[in-house]
Amino acid sequence: MRNRVLMSFVLALLTSLWAFAQDRTISGTVKDDQGQPLPGASVYVKDNPSIGTVTDANGSFTLTVPEGATLVVDFVGYEQQVIAVGTQTSLNVALKPIGLKEVVVTSYGTIDKLSISGAVAAVKGEEFENLPLQTFDRAVQGRLSGVLVQATSGAPGGALTVRIRGTGSALASNAPLYIVDGVQIREGGLSAQGSNNVLGGINPNDIESIQVLKDASAAAIYGAQAANGVVIIRTKRGKGKARFDLNVQEGINQPLNPYKVLNGPQFAQIKKEAWENRFGPGTYYPTGAARYGDPNDPNLTNFDWVNELFRTGRLSSYSLSASKGDDRGSFFVSGAYDRQDGQIIKNYWERYVLRLNTSQQLSDRLSVDMTLNVSNQEIFGAISNDIVTSGTVGNFLNSPFFGAFVSTPTTSPYNPDGSYARRTDGLWAFNYNIVQGVNEERREGSIFKTIGSVQMNYKIVEGLRLVAFGGIDYSVNKDFNFRPATIPAFAANNGLISETYRRTFDYNTSATLNFQRTFADVHNVAAIAGGEVRRETFTRTFAQGRNLPNQGLTGLDAVATPLAVSGATSEYIRQGIFGKVQYNYAGKYYLDATLRRDGTSRFGAKNRYGTFWGVSGAWAITEEDFMDGVAFLSNLKLRVGYGKVGNAEIGNFRNLTTFASGGQYLAGPALRPNVLGNDLLTWETSYQTNIGLDFGLFADRLYGSIDLWDRKNQDLLLPVDLVDDAGSPNSITGNTDAVIRNRGIDIEIGGIPLDKGDFKWTSSFNISFLQNKVEQLPNNQERLSVGVTTLHKGQPIGVWWLPEYAGVNSANGIPMYYDVDGNITYQPTLQDNKFLGSNTPRFFGGWNNVFSYKGLSLTVFFQYQIGNKTFNGDFWANLLNGAPDGSNQSVLILDRWQQPGDITNIPKPIEGGVYSNGGGFFASSFYLEDASYVRLKQLTLSYDVPQNIMKSIGARSLRVYVQGLNLWTWTKSNLMDPEVVNANALNGALASTIINYPNPKQISAGIQLGF
Repeated sequence: MRNRVLMSFVLALLTSLWAFAQDRTISGTVKDDQGQPLPGASVYVKDNPSIGTVTDANGSFTLTVPEGATLVVDFVGYEQQVIAVGTQTSLNVALKPIGLKEVVVTSYGTIDKLSISGAVAAVKGEEFENLPLQTFDRAVQGRLSGVLVQATSGAPGGALTVRIRGTGSALASNAPLYIVDGVQIREGGLSAQGSNNVLGGINPNDIESIQVLKDASAAAIYGAQAANGVVIIRTKRGKGKARFDLNVQEGINQPLNPYKVLNGPQFAQIKKEAWENRFGPGTYYPTGAARYGDPNDPNLTNFDWVNELFRTGRLSSYSLSASKGDDRGSFFVSGAYDRQDGQIIKNYWERYVLRLNTSQQLSDRLSVDMTLNVSNQEIFGAISNDIVTSGTVGNFLNSPFFGAFVSTPTTSPYNPDGSYARRTDGLWAFNYNIVQGVNEERREGSIFKTIGSVQMNYKIVEGLRLVAFGGIDYSVNKDFNFRPATIPAFAANNGLISETYRRTFDYNTSATLNFQRTFADVHNVAAIAGGEVRRETFTRTFAQGRNLPNQGLTGLDAVATPLAVSGATSEYIRQGIFGKVQYNYAGKYYLDATLRRDGTSRFGAKNRYGTFWGVSGAWAITEEDFMDGVAFLSNLKLRVGYGKVGNAEIGNFRNLTTFASGGQYLAGPALRPNVLGNDLLTWETSYQTNIGLDFGLFADRLYGSIDLWDRKNQDLLLPVDLVDDAGSPNSITGNTDAVIRNRGIDIEIGGIPLDKGDFKWTSSFNISFLQNKVEQLPNNQERLSVGVTTLHKGQPIGVWWLPEYAGVNSANGIPMYYDVDGNITYQPTLQDNKFLGSNTPRFFGGWNNVFSYKGLSLTVFFQYQIGNKTFNGDFWANLLNGAPDGSNQSVLILDRWQQPGDITNIPKPIEGGVYSNGGGFFASSFYLEDASYVRLKQLTLSYDVPQNIMKSIGARSLRVYVQGLNLWTWTKSNLMDPEVVNANALNGALASTIINYPNPKQISAGIQLGF
């Protein structure tokens, strides 16, 4: 019995030893290609993923695997490695980063860039991390080819305009579709108070990547929303061991380049000359315009309004994030606070942002991802400078950027006792003292915004997944204006209050089947099929009242006299089905086909649905066998794409006839037709072609891409006149045979020019050439006005059509112009106008350089645009118009004509603006500025404290830095900021300035601490 037990024990021991011999314990490290450890990387057996582990904080792992196992090493953002263990017991794995130029994230999944044959541009979040940016769209300015970004206001929280490959519509929107973690975001501003960039609710430090789909073949899966391109933002996820990151930044905002205007004696002298040039010598003082003062008076008031209102402000930015991730789930949570003072006193912007991103692997088949972003933006002392769009004189006059420059320096905003003075001179017959207005008026705006999403991924079988997605975009905006009775201009109202409330609730849901398989090791197939629904709702309420019993009571419930109450509600629904198939053979030949059918409530029943599509192909030439001997060429890929996409962004209800209250009928209230509907409305369509070449040399030490593209927009939505007896209104919005075409070349080049020892220089450069042309107008018209836009056949959209300035008559100082025949005229007519350039730059781009030595790093980034023209409305309307009627003037007027024989480009000033021969200083090429510029957009010097020091204090990393934004600008223009133009300029309207708020110069310092 004892022998039997002993024999059984020995047999069991031998069996266990044999079984143990079939397993092997592997240890090793996982690092990136720079030798940095990758904590949280997954290491598992290929045929049995349940046998696996994740690397620790040092990138190390230990795993017992079966004999003959094959390991998979995987980490988000890096190329997966598959390793046969064999007899090895130790592995040192180096993962190569995939790079954002090789990955594209869409609402419906992630696709390898190598499988994309369309035009895609991308920027990493780390490229703009810790910049004091209010919105992420500022981060891509100058960094992506084919993407033109221009500020419409440099005010804190101000908006930007983004155009991808030109302007293709005169009436519909030209803005791209924005997608944040799968949620489609409504473009445009909600607040009238300057905080009008809804993208400002996203903290740029939370962004992992930004990708731009530039052509139809890449963006066709978005169908009727893709005519203007697609911008896809993916925020950060948790990876690896728990980590905490703290960012603290402090700095200053400074005015960039304020106009230089006359001082008191200079202004009085110009005013004297203007008066006497019209009414004769000796008529100015003391009986003429004496209120502006005697230029020879030593006690003449000399007040600097610009210095009184402008300031150097403070900027602050604080953010804290925590994250963790493994194969079971992940989280990323962050909070941020930002504040920036404006360049004008009493003006500042604040933002609070909270973000939570989670991912949970509920089972081997089911995972759930959730994102939530909650933000609140506040604008105080908001700037109103919208006379171009609103036509409201009150808004114009109470803009500090207007008042600071035009207020006459021979008067003071203060009485001798320190109280505010009443303004009665010139333009200030409105009795408005801008210094008093800025200090006593309240102009406030806020945007509360929530963006959230839930996505479920269910693995049906190997290679087939069901993905269900739901996302919301909810916003509440409030504007508040209070004009107290202490301001003489509003004294008659005894206090005036107005409030506007806007609410939007948008959602998009989708369900897709995602298929991906490889057949016979060479046939790679990926496919997506699904459907989507989007709904947008909008509500607005406005109320205004006056006559406050106490100026300290500033609620609408305190007004004794209600003035106006109004409101509006709007709703829009869109639905679509789509499919996409991608095929590649052995990584050499690629084919991509997309089909989508969309329906929208914006069109009538007959044209409610449309079909959109895109096809593209690519040839990876360097994967061919005959390229094996070409060692220096690491990548060469030819891409060709063509597709049709649509644009329905014209607002709601244009297919319906709408009515408005107004007038009376039989002594009672009545409705009147407001807008005539058109049941035949349908999409504008855009046919787009792209031919591209990607290349890499010397193991991608030098890489880049060149794309030639063509974008033809047709079926344009424009006003269509009806017969004369149609009544009022007598036009409708309709599709026409008008055509706008954009053509261009996008070039991106990057690489490592120098990498020697501890010193490394990386550089990237992009340039985009753009040509825009109105090829056809309805009924063969040569010219067509569409709101604030005028289209000219054969010319770019936004072309300048003005008289050409011929200089000053040296004998009498009167301005001259060329007529249609090239002769001199003093009173040009419409037929004398000439085409003199357009809003559209001929080329634009950026150049980024990073120089690093050990822990030191210097980033130098230039941004530029060349060849666009901007009308200097500041000079034309006030500062250099030859008629200083109560408005200060630019110092350029000091170079005016004063006596016969003077050679100058600036005429003599004249009271009232009309010369003796009927001539005048008309809008002409004189005011047309070459708005080309090159700007040092970013200069950053940083230092990373060595790892051994950080480990000794229990921290992961510490970076300290100083940086500047907008430090230097080269331009030939006289504009305060050649970048900033009116909001409609990139939608086809003429680019002009009316005291626009310029971008500030920013200097800051900060730390980034990680645990």
